[in-house]
Amino acid sequence: MDWRALLALGLYGLLSFALFGRTLIGNFDRLHLGRTTDTSLFMWALVWWPYALKQGLNPFICKLVWPPVGFDLAWFTGVPLASLLLAPLTNAYGPAVSYNVLCLSTPALAAWSAFLLCRYFCRNIAAALVGGYVFGFSPYVLGRLSAGHPVLLLVFPLPLIALTVASRLRKNITCARFVFGLASLIVAQFLFSTEVVATAAIFGGTTLGLSWIFSNDPERRKLSKLVAPLATAAAAGALILMPYLYYLLRDSLPHGAIRAHSVNSANLLDFVFPPGTVATARFATFDTFFSFGPRPLAGCGKTRPDTASTKSRPQCGHDTAPWINVFTSQKGFFRNLLGGGDAYFGIPLLAVIALYARAERRTPVGRTLLATLGIVCTLALGPRLHIGNATAFGMPWKLFTHLPLIKNALPGRFVNYAFLVAAVIVALWLADERVSLRLRVGLAILLIAAGFPSLDPQVWTRPVDLPAFFSSGTYRRYLRPGEVVIALPYGSIGNTMLWQAATGMYFRMAVGYTGLHPRDFDEWPIINAFANTTMIPEASLQLKVFMAAHDVTAIVADDSQIAQWGGLLTTIDPSPLHTGGITLYRIAATDLARYGGLTAAAMARRDEEARFTALVAAARNYLIAGRPLAALSPMEAQRLGLLPPGSVDDPDVRTNAGLYLGPWQNQQIAIGVVGSYATLQPLIDQYRSRAKAVFFPFPKDLKDAPRGDTFLRLLVMVFDRSTLIDSTPRDQPAAAARPPSD
Repeated sequence: MDWRALLALGLYGLLSFALFGRTLIGNFDRLHLGRTTDTSLFMWALVWWPYALKQGLNPFICKLVWPPVGFDLAWFTGVPLASLLLAPLTNAYGPAVSYNVLCLSTPALAAWSAFLLCRYFCRNIAAALVGGYVFGFSPYVLGRLSAGHPVLLLVFPLPLIALTVASRLRKNITCARFVFGLASLIVAQFLFSTEVVATAAIFGGTTLGLSWIFSNDPERRKLSKLVAPLATAAAAGALILMPYLYYLLRDSLPHGAIRAHSVNSANLLDFVFPPGTVATARFATFDTFFSFGPRPLAGCGKTRPDTASTKSRPQCGHDTAPWINVFTSQKGFFRNLLGGGDAYFGIPLLAVIALYARAERRTPVGRTLLATLGIVCTLALGPRLHIGNATAFGMPWKLFTHLPLIKNALPGRFVNYAFLVAAVIVALWLADERVSLRLRVGLAILLIAAGFPSLDPQVWTRPVDLPAFFSSGTYRRYLRPGEVVIALPYGSIGNTMLWQAATGMYFRMAVGYTGLHPRDFDEWPIINAFANTTMIPEASLQLKVFMAAHDVTAIVADDSQIAQWGGLLTTIDPSPLHTGGITLYRIAATDLARYGGLTAAAMARRDEEARFTALVAAARNYLIAGRPLAALSPMEAQRLGLLPPGSVDDPDVRTNAGLYLGPWQNQQIAIGVVGSYATLQPLIDQYRSRAKAVFFPFPKDLKDAPRGDTFLRLLVMVFDRSTLIDSTPRDQPAAAARPPSD
């Protein structure tokens, strides 16, 4: 490595620290980069991989969370290579410090590797420095840094892969060195992020294919000769990764999309209007032009339904003036934008791309770069085009949503490749001496200014959420090594994964946050109650049966959770221990023995019947009272006291808690619950004769036994007003499971 490359790495490193790390000085263990609870997941991963290898455990099967079943971590975004590289730092200073160092290094490494690629093509240091900045400090990187997603930030191998391929095409490296280098980079990127390496293969192949199309015969022959070495490098990488691939592909393939594409796609307006992670967002958002406040960051605390599950995910948005709705389908202009605007290019960058296109559109390199950029941006828009909050026609990515494995890729994240292509375009244009120096310098300054990161530290950092009970070592006095506990807040709502990691994996957690969940746990009603922060019928009974089935003898709840769950948890332990920012509830294993022997399916059937019966009764009483059918919803029924308090927390007819209650056509009423077909069958049989229509999985009309995945899907039945009003309590189905009375 020459001194210029080292100098570039140093400059990018200083810039990254100045922008994102200055508030961490003296607080590396008390503050962390990233504003979401996903950060605790990655801090946990930094501890897990070295811990598992040191203890002689299978690193792919973890039973410290979700015991006794455990979890296959092959589908877990756990950055194993980064965890092993940072193990000495993690052991010495803890996962929070190690995590901060990792996040601070990622923009600099990405910019530096892009600098090397740009310099190779343009042979101009200054132009390459700007190109490296475009990729390493792109709004995509800023958005993922603010969200706390190092798995999506560790992308520095991508420019190095492109550089290795280009070097072989120009015969600057031998075939053997090419195969070794490319295989090493593939393995490294895979162990940083399986998603990134999969999408890199797609877009890398696309770029090579386009290059072949636009090249002349001699260049095509060079590209053809590259096929065998590429395949050899890929095969060598796969051979090295064989243990990982085995656990990835054996029997743990996700069912359906892991995340909803509709809320993880780029918005067309994202390319122009800056997100909250960019300094110019204070002056140049769409809202500002139309007299609105600044665009908020993603994850402000509100929720919206997640179409891929019954859970919820962050939502932000400001209401728009009525006439602005000509661009939107509903109020809340930015509600469907991905991650706060990762696709923001800005006017100056778009101008550079346009000027480059005008000058180089007829050259093979220009055509390849521009076509690749167009394809990536088109696919990043997702299965349907979104313009503001309006949904337009279908897009090409819709075809990929039916393919195995790749359907789980989130199209909004493809903009990372768009910024890599844009970085090369910027470097080539800035190095073009045919263009006025004044124009090049001016646009370079404007380009950097338009996408310059926000200087507000609150955009990047938040306090480490680690109660004194864990940070001070107090847990050793009250918990046994390896004891199974429930930690609240549940999963992605809180940072309990960090709690376990900070103790060196001292205890096991019956619930956790690993992205995907074992189906054995998802079926338990109490787990969904914790996930949705809503109450369910017989919650105490459901909790005790779950604890008995998983050998849980303690519940550790953050003090902030007592208002929500205190009443329920005191049925476990009327005299809990309050210490170190947590409340500890205990129950003897002998007291749980009488709740043993019941399955998740049995308790789910009981819960589904109880909730459906409650909805039927609520609808009946609502109609008898003569209230307007158009206003009927679970929230309205709860407000009127027709449903128990805490049953729902959102105003929609279809709630995050898995309930459906509202008007249907022809003055009918639709009632529904989420469940699996196997557990819902008694409910369907009980009500089918009186229902006008039965939909499962909603909105499919249920005629015969449904095919495909019927796990935790929405059942909706439609009733006439007269049928509901004439129903009586004896019409209610009997509970399927009869555990001891609570």
